[in-house]
This record gives sequence, structure tokens and C-alpha cells, in this order.
Amino acid sequence: MSPCWLQSENLMLAEKHKIEKEQNNQLRDQISQLLKAEQEQKLKMQERDLTIQSLQVQFYQSVYFSNKLIESCLAALTFFCIAFFPVTYL
Repeated sequence: MSPCWLQSENLMLAEKHKIEKEQNNQLRDQISQLLKAEQEQKLKMQERDLTIQSLQVQFYQSVYFSNKLIESCLAALTFFCIAFFPVTYL
């Protein structure tokens, strides 16, 4: 093998190594970006779940207090009807 051929082979391998190194860096950057995006998505999902849970609690509290208000109104109405319109038996 001639030294000229070895030198060109060496240059070719060095260039190939450089290209592979650049590709590895690009892939590493892409993976890093994807992992960051995944973490952000997970955080958004957790925040959304907490919002949903909070809204569910508020909803069930509203239903509970609405039912209590209805019960109170019915009790007052019943008292009013009994007090002012007693049932008379024939």
C-alpha cells in the first residue's frame, strides 16, 4: 500500500467520523427536545387533571348546597301551608 493511498483513506475515515459525530450530536439534540416536550406535556396533563378535580369538587359542592336550599325551601313552604291553610276534616 502506498502512503498516498493510506493518507487519502485516512482523510476519508476522518471525514466519515466527523459526519457521524455531527449526526450523533443532532440526534442527541432531537432526543433532548423530545424529552423536554414530553415533560411539558406531562406537566400540562397534570395541571389539567388538577383543574378537572377542582371543578368536580366545586360542582358537587354546588349540587349539595342546592339540595340543602331546596330542602330548606320545602320545609318553609310546608310550615307556611300548615300554619295558614290547616287541613279541615269534615
